[in-house]
Amino acid sequence: MSKFEIIKHIHYGKCNDVFVSRDSKGNKYAVKRFYKSELERTKCYTNQQGKLVRKDWFEDFKRSLEIQLMVDDDSCIKCHAVFGIDLSKEVPVIEDEIELVFDFAECGSLMDLESFDVPIVEFPKKVVKCIAKDVLQALHYLSTINVAHRDVKPNNIFMNKQGRSKLGDFGESDVMTKDGKVRGSKGSYYYLAPEVFELNNDEKDGSAIDMWALGVTLWILYFRRFPFSPNNSMYESMEEIQNFNFEKETEVLKRSYQERGEEWDDDFVDLLGKILENDPSLRIKPKEALNHPSLSDVDYEVARLFCLKNQKSLL
Repeated sequence: MSKFEIIKHIHYGKCNDVFVSRDSKGNKYAVKRFYKSELERTKCYTNQQGKLVRKDWFEDFKRSLEIQLMVDDDSCIKCHAVFGIDLSKEVPVIEDEIELVFDFAECGSLMDLESFDVPIVEFPKKVVKCIAKDVLQALHYLSTINVAHRDVKPNNIFMNKQGRSKLGDFGESDVMTKDGKVRGSKGSYYYLAPEVFELNNDEKDGSAIDMWALGVTLWILYFRRFPFSPNNSMYESMEEIQNFNFEKETEVLKRSYQERGEEWDDDFVDLLGKILENDPSLRIKPKEALNHPSLSDVDYEVARLFCLKNQKSLL
């Protein structure tokens, strides 16, 4: 269908597959192929104004594709071409297969780099700082175009061979209101911010929700443990997230680090605490976080070497 040569099949999914491809100049891309027949079997349920509403696949697919095409920053995975669907027509033209051509991140997602089975394999602290700075840049950029990602987690952060991290997969993303608000619950519940679970239908700060999810991600990478039990039910996790006490949890961790003689980075933990602030109105903004002292000395060469050593063979 597309003008890109398929090199390797790297992901098998129910509704889509992902391939490494290259263009006529030899540049590599990731091609995500969706199958219309499978998408049509997928039904989504969303909560709008307190009511459950049934939607077909096209509404969500169109929304996420339009957002993906808006995104144009090096901190995010960009979509370079679309085949098999034409949204410019009054009645959209949709072929049996739809292909989206994205940036290719040679090292895959953070989940590809390391296993998240217990015990969690170590990400060097300096690499985590590189990831933090890059994803904060992505969240700052998204806030400037009024987009909330809604599903920040290790699976959706990708690293290239230069050791740079990019935020990708905008399947759950929303365009925020003019004052930066979103409505409803989306994304992976383990990474949802405490305010999302409030029993009201008020609009929430979309950027603040993304920041919390980044905070959970960084906690996992930095401390090699989960801030909440990964085996909890959704309702148990909801209670644990709402009652999360950052100071109490880090006090326990700090004592453990000191007992083992491990270095404790007060500056980075301070930043993490500002991100994992329970009150969204007090939670640090991406732009402010980028200027935090703990991120003043990031070393991308360390990240590059880490990727080179740990990446799976995608080619």
